[in-house]
Amino acid sequence: DAYRDKLAHSQINLGSVYSFCDDYTNGEKYYKLALENYELLYKANPGAYREYLAMAQYNLGGMYIFRHNNDSIETYLKYLIRSLENYEQLFKENPDVYRHRHNLASTQKTLGELYLSISEYATSKKYYELALENYEQLFKENPDAYRNDVPNVAWAQHNFGALCSFIGDTANSEKYYKLALENREQLFKENPHVYRADLAWSLHYLAYLYEDSGDEANCEKYYNKYYKIVYE
Repeated sequence: DAYRDKLAHSQINLGSVYSFCDDYTNGEKYYKLALENYELLYKANPGAYREYLAMAQYNLGGMYIFRHNNDSIETYLKYLIRSLENYEQLFKENPDVYRHRHNLASTQKTLGELYLSISEYATSKKYYELALENYEQLFKENPDAYRNDVPNVAWAQHNFGALCSFIGDTANSEKYYKLALENREQLFKENPHVYRADLAWSLHYLAYLYEDSGDEANCEKYYNKYYKIVYE
């Protein structure tokens, strides 16, 4: 009882290390061990351990993005939905705490990504819209802290643009691709080595969008920018 929380913290850290090293089998193994311990800790003291429980559930649910095992998607969804419920409760209790809205938005974004990956576009759209609303509110309330969220926001905007493209909403696809591009241009300006690939990705998708819609001028414009970023 005295050391269960320390054991769980070590297990979730090991899960993260293995996941960062692309060893998703061991990553999932240690996340599950951590979750078992956090469930026991939460049962004894929900106020102290709800956030840790939500984190473990989120990490396990997010593993689907890397492992992409269609046979077990319901399991991963279960973890993410439970994580979302816990983050919603934490946010409800303390809406002014930055990390609670941040974690809520991150979970919504991941759910949007998961549903997009299996072509459930309506559900994906719902979660991406919720995530983007929360990110927008984070920016309004605390723009300094929000800077750390910009890479994730850019991915949410980009993926939402892709989703809109899939469902034939060209106007919103263009809008969100461009919002992602604006964020990635700034990130690239600050750190070109880290964000060159992301910027190239946005430019390529915009060029393809214009190619698909028959806008030759913008297609050429963004392909030229893409080639400059890739080959400069």
